[in-house]
Amino acid sequence: MSGPFSRYGADQDTVYPFPAFLDRVARRDDPFTIWGVGHQVRDFIHIDDVVRLTLQLAEMPVVGPVNLGTGIGTSMLGLLAKFARQAGYYPQPLLDDEKPTGAECRVADTTMMRSLGLVPEISLETGVAQALHDREHADMPT
Repeated sequence: MSGPFSRYGADQDTVYPFPAFLDRVARRDDPFTIWGVGHQVRDFIHIDDVVRLTLQLAEMPVVGPVNLGTGIGTSMLGLLAKFARQAGYYPQPLLDDEKPTGAECRVADTTMMRSLGLVPEISLETGVAQALHDREHADMPT
C-alpha cells in the first residue's frame, strides 16, 4: 500500500492544516492567517475512511501500491471557504508567504483504489461540519 494523502480528523495536532483551521474558526480569527499564498492544494481524506479502507485492503490480494485519497484537490483558501460556510462567518484571509507551504499540489491518483471497489465515504464538507459540531459540543459545559 502506498498510503493516505492528507488525512484529517478533528483531534490531530494543530501543526496540520485541518485542525489548525478548526482552531482558528472556533476562535473566530479575523483576519484568518493562511501560510503561503493560499493556492497550495491537498487531497483531504478523513481518518475514518483511511482506517476503513486500510482494513479492507488488508483483506485483498493486492500487488503494488494503492493511493488512499479522494482524488479531489482543495486549496487552502478553498478549505477556509468550506469552514467559513459551515461556521457562518466569513473572515478576511491573511496570506503569510514567509511561512513554509510544502508541495504546491498533492492529489491522489485513485485509479487503483477505485478499481478495487474502494471509495471514501466522508466528504470534506461532512468532515468539516462534524468537526465544528464536535468542537462546539466539547466546549459546552455539562
